[in-house]
Amino acid sequence: MGKVARFLATGLLNTAFGYGVYAALVLAGMPYIPALVLATVLGVVFNYFSFGRLTFKAKTDAAGLPRFFGAYGVALAFNAALLWGAHNALGLGPLLAQLVCIPPTVVVTFLLLDRWAF
Repeated sequence: MGKVARFLATGLLNTAFGYGVYAALVLAGMPYIPALVLATVLGVVFNYFSFGRLTFKAKTDAAGLPRFFGAYGVALAFNAALLWGAHNALGLGPLLAQLVCIPPTVVVTFLLLDRWAF
């Protein structure tokens, strides 16, 4: 299985976790941007180990965390900007808006992780 296929398979698990946390927070009454930030923060450490080991076959120690966090910070900012636009400019509800944002965010995240974090 190639790197992109491993990324997509691992990403399905990570995305399900992240979207599940996001949806639970929004449905519990949290505004959508703080919910996105909290869901991302909760998933980052799990994602570091799953992507690092399963996708990129990389050593996952504390030394690599700053680059990973930086990559996720850029991906989060990209996702938040898209989410804001989908919700405010297109008028989509926060749950549907985030679903629309997932595919482009996945592409950006793969590029950042592959070229910078791992």
